[in-house]
Amino acid sequence: MKNTFQLLDEQTALDLKSYLTRAKKMDQKGTVRLRAFGTLLTAYVAPLFPAAILDDGPTVLGLRTMELKSEAEINILV
Repeated sequence: MKNTFQLLDEQTALDLKSYLTRAKKMDQKGTVRLRAFGTLLTAYVAPLFPAAILDDGPTVLGLRTMELKSEAEINILV
């Protein structure tokens, strides 16, 4: 198991940066879950969600996938 990762190229890194910047504009205190299996990295965010479990309102999930240079196994919340 390799628990570090390297993105495929600079364009992939810029795409991830753009995605996370947009998510942060919607939720300043938001987190991102990074999961990697093999050469696929996924980044999940939830910029809109109800304040409590019984509150009305939408939950919006965002997902971005990207290729890695080599295999990795990651599951972290940042």
